[in-house]
Amino acid sequence: MPDSHSGIAEIAATLRKQGINATVHDASDWPGLATAAAAKYKQGQLRAIILVGYSAGAGSVASMTAQLGEFGAPVKLAITLDPVWPSVANGHVERFVNYYGLGMSVGLGGQFRGKLQNVYLDGIPGLNHSNLDTNKAIRRRVIRDIDAAINDLAARPRRAPRR
Repeated sequence: MPDSHSGIAEIAATLRKQGINATVHDASDWPGLATAAAAKYKQGQLRAIILVGYSAGAGSVASMTAQLGEFGAPVKLAITLDPVWPSVANGHVERFVNYYGLGMSVGLGGQFRGKLQNVYLDGIPGLNHSNLDTNKAIRRRVIRDIDAAINDLAARPRRAPRR
């Protein structure tokens, strides 16, 4: 299980305080999470899927968006933080943002539908791979991106569940 003091856990805790259902999982849990999220989306229990992953978890987010695309479940927002291996954006992702410093940019896959944005984190003093997820400025950016996605969703009419 992830360290409860990690930056990802702190982001989730902040989101829960805002009333957003946010959970933290191990990077290797993505196949089961994708299956469960797709089922809940199709049953109308989830209105939007938002994913955030750091380091190895960033690669899991890329894999999960591809799997969700195959299941017919769109992703509202995917955020990766400093992926440690080459990743490709696939699936139906409205917005895919990759924040990276020492990690890698995310490539555009042939099955990707959406907007991909690679943001190179240059000029943040003391920022490195091991502290990127706990950096307050980065956490604020991630929460801002999630808040914007949720606000956009709130402005749209609710659709009937897919069958």
